[in-house]
Amino acid sequence: MFKKLIFSLMALGLFYSELSAKAILCKANGQANYPYETVNGALYAAEAGDVVLVNGNIVNEKIILKDGVNINFNGFSLSNTNGEELVIDNGVQVNAKVIGLGKISSANTIGQRPVISLTGGSTVYFDLEECVSAGSKIINTTNGDTIYFSAKSIIQNGGTTNGMFMADKHSLIVVRNADIRTEGIGFMADGRQEAGLPARIVVENSTFYSKYGAFVQFTSNADVTIVDCRVQCDGVRAVVILGGGTKKITVKNTDIVSTQTYLQAAYNAANEPVFYSSVADGDIRFVGTNTIKATGTSKPIGGPCTAKVLGKLYVNQANDAGVVASIEPITVNAGI
Repeated sequence: MFKKLIFSLMALGLFYSELSAKAILCKANGQANYPYETVNGALYAAEAGDVVLVNGNIVNEKIILKDGVNINFNGFSLSNTNGEELVIDNGVQVNAKVIGLGKISSANTIGQRPVISLTGGSTVYFDLEECVSAGSKIINTTNGDTIYFSAKSIIQNGGTTNGMFMADKHSLIVVRNADIRTEGIGFMADGRQEAGLPARIVVENSTFYSKYGAFVQFTSNADVTIVDCRVQCDGVRAVVILGGGTKKITVKNTDIVSTQTYLQAAYNAANEPVFYSSVADGDIRFVGTNTIKATGTSKPIGGPCTAKVLGKLYVNQANDAGVVASIEPITVNAGI
């Protein structure tokens, strides 16, 4: 029976030692599979076009991505208890995919120790079921990196003023199909004046909830697109546009609600509109059918900003005069 098992495994192109290996390097030429005790061991030996198959849950290993080498987690998890990042590019430009990840979770509560950190101008695609952080950032980019992040559930316990997702310089972060929950700020973008190109954030087909923080906060040289989302922020403003550089936000077919249930005593509800811009020079567009609902004395849209409405924008309260300059009139008190 044992010999038959070994023969069957060999017939499938597998080796006996693969049964206990944490990672299996599958060569692009199909010649052989090689077992490794660590994911990084397999990555180190890999060449562009190879695939690393994960064969068990990975704990306290900082995965260093390699250009042209994809990782398939086969539903297994990646976690830490040591406060380190979980996935990095080590400052080297990488183009890779990380797929089949069941759960990625970090016990780290330090905002500057994100779950995923790219610094080499890399492009990485992530596909996973669940992402959990004890308080650190989920993704940090610093050098024109591009991340596509598809997940069913993204949770940040404790929250951080550093945001869950940080697009710095001319980086791009795309988050799709996720239920996102935090106590802090969701998305932050800062393209900086010297970058030349904007930092970009795209959130599509997702729900977002924050107990205390904003959904999106961005400043100089940033371009934000929100499509088919449902947003609720119970603390302060949901969308915040600060000064400096060019600023653009496009909101399409999205509902944004602010209940101010957890508004801190230091804040004045009247000064905490759901959608707020501190400057007048932003390109603000509402496309399709959008809803902004404020609570109490808060306004749906506030600050010295104007907004273009290409479709219908429903708000539940009248705004101060001059706040919204619409291509077609907004609908006030639309039963929301």
